[in-house]
Amino acid sequence: MVRVIDSVTLAETNSTKTYPIELIKFQVTSDNADSLFLNTGYTNITYNSDTYLPGSNIVSLSAVEETKDVKTNAITIQ
Repeated sequence: MVRVIDSVTLAETNSTKTYPIELIKFQVTSDNADSLFLNTGYTNITYNSDTYLPGSNIVSLSAVEETKDVKTNAITIQ
C-alpha cells in the first residue's frame, strides 16, 4: 500500500525535535464536553478543536499492529 507524505510533514519528520505521540479520547457519553482528552506527550495539543492534555506520566499504550485487513486490533492502556 503506497502512502503519500506531503512536504511539510516530511520536513517535520526529519527535524530533530519530532517524536511520535498518540491522542487518546475517553468518551463515556454522547456529549463531547464530558470527554477526557490525553496525549502521550509533554504539552497541550489541539486537534479538531479539542485540547489533548499531556498524559505522558500517567498513561502509556502498547504497540498497535497495523494490518491491511479490516479487523479490530487490541491495545493495552496502562
